[in-house]
Amino acid sequence: MNFAARSSASMGGQYGQTWAAGWKGRLCDVLGPWLWPQERGIVKSSATASPSGSPIGDGVKVGNIRNLIHDEMSRLPKLTPVLLFFLLSVPLLPVPLTNVSLMGGSAFAASAPVASHGVVAKPCAPSVYDALRDTPLEAESVLRLACKVDLTRGDLVMQNLELLGADASGVSIDCHGGVIGLPGSVPKGAPPTIRIASLRKDDGSWSVPHDIVIRNCKIYGSIHIMGLGANGEAELVRQSSLNRNHTEYAQSVAPSGIVLDNLSIVADGPIPLYVAPGVTHVTLSHSTLQGQTKGSAIYLDAETAHNTISGNSFELATRSREMIAVDGSAHNVIEANSFANAQHGGIFLYRNCGEGGTIRHQTPQHNRIADNKFTYQDAFRPRPAIWLNAREAWRNLYCYQDPPAPFGSGADNHSFADFNTVSGNQIIGGDADLIRDNGENNVLSGNSIKP
Repeated sequence: MNFAARSSASMGGQYGQTWAAGWKGRLCDVLGPWLWPQERGIVKSSATASPSGSPIGDGVKVGNIRNLIHDEMSRLPKLTPVLLFFLLSVPLLPVPLTNVSLMGGSAFAASAPVASHGVVAKPCAPSVYDALRDTPLEAESVLRLACKVDLTRGDLVMQNLELLGADASGVSIDCHGGVIGLPGSVPKGAPPTIRIASLRKDDGSWSVPHDIVIRNCKIYGSIHIMGLGANGEAELVRQSSLNRNHTEYAQSVAPSGIVLDNLSIVADGPIPLYVAPGVTHVTLSHSTLQGQTKGSAIYLDAETAHNTISGNSFELATRSREMIAVDGSAHNVIEANSFANAQHGGIFLYRNCGEGGTIRHQTPQHNRIADNKFTYQDAFRPRPAIWLNAREAWRNLYCYQDPPAPFGSGADNHSFADFNTVSGNQIIGGDADLIRDNGENNVLSGNSIKP
């Protein structure tokens, strides 16, 4: 929406489109964002829920903007016809809107993440390298990074790392074969080896990291990427889920554009890669996952989307879970991966209904699962390599923990794992029953079975 139209529309229609029309409105579009940049992205001072569940804001300082514009226009020198024609011919300029959601009676606001277009963090200072290579006094010591890191093959980073908020945007970590983390069992409650997270400010808005690259590292432990909360049962996630615009809001305040390339992740307990609610555009490629985990190897949690898992080798063992959990996650690409120990399951698509009181909105749809290889080695009662609408009795225990609502799992507990594509996958040592489609309108083609 353009500057003038946004301002008039924000007044609840009091002035309608009258003020935005005409040559003064056009001048507002052209001059407003430059004369008063501080007025962009104004956070609405209050919000109430509409009958549809969408937030409606008031208290925007539109009157101030309007007065400022007219005051400044009265001070401008008289425009020549040519200049006036030029200004009127400029296309309306888009101004980012502020995304507002109602949570527990408070308005939480954040602008959607914006592509970096090549933004790169500055190289780290020598003192940062000293800290990275130092031996921490505490086993669970955490070091916050907001700069570009280039390690060497002989480096060992024994501290856990945090990349937090917008300050971490553009950060890259290239280990060049170096190691982050220490081998051994991870104590319960210990922080992940690497955490990428949004930060909530005092005013309720969010500082969101984007466009982060981690490559060529051996990582002991886990990577956790999170926005509103660490998982689908986090309190802020639950509060947001009570609103109709939950998916859009969760995605707008969560990290995006995260590239994890050529990593060796050695798990020992926690899920090696956890993509928490709302996170989008994460790529894991050309990597190896080893060790053992109590959960899945990768968890794509509720409201996540547009993630890519490509060209990886899954060599780790899960205690009882599938390798990749697609829990209410959509528009993902999972391709050209190999799964060496798939007896507990490969890739499952489902939606946890109501767990922790959180309404799940998004359904696991429009995912592409292609050209993966699953190896079964004389497994007793093997679980499916690919299961669309995975139905397991234990999930039904959660279905009535969320409140009734006219949307998401508050209205219907089914997973709706539909409109997915499963093609070119190969199962070695199993049979055709290891690909199960309990959904609708899924496309299965070119999958093969080898004894």
